[in-house]
Amino acid sequence: MPLTVKRPARWSWRTLLPWVVGALPLAFGLIVMHWQVERELEANSQATTRQVVEQVEHILDTLSSTAQALLPLAGSPCEQTQLSLRGQVTRNAYVRSTNLFQHNNLYCTSLFGEFDEPVDPRDYTDGRLWLMDGNSVTPGHALLVYRASEGERGAIATVDGEHL
Repeated sequence: MPLTVKRPARWSWRTLLPWVVGALPLAFGLIVMHWQVERELEANSQATTRQVVEQVEHILDTLSSTAQALLPLAGSPCEQTQLSLRGQVTRNAYVRSTNLFQHNNLYCTSLFGEFDEPVDPRDYTDGRLWLMDGNSVTPGHALLVYRASEGERGAIATVDGEHL
């Protein structure tokens, strides 16, 4: 018969030291990996945001330059300008259609030629941009409309919402 009572083993610093030595590098490694992943995700998000902004600015520049190129034709008869309107659509990848208006009345389009539809400058933000949820050609399909005007006459260029 033993002279002492056997007690359950206690955790001593000698027993815990190897576990602590092994767990500390693992814990610090996980912390560093988490930090690196967060930084990489942040950098990727910022790069993607920059690319999207550059692309939207490129699309808006294309719309603006198209409308400005057509602005001198506004007020001219549709038969004389229709080929130029269609030429701008074929030369610019993002431009879906081009239009001319005079006295707040759309009178010539690249799609239909002579046309008659009112144009309300109040629909446009700062008189230039309008994000439409559709039109008579494609109802329910978004498009962005850019309007350039000089007095009572002007030009309108549209881009399909899918590009945005």
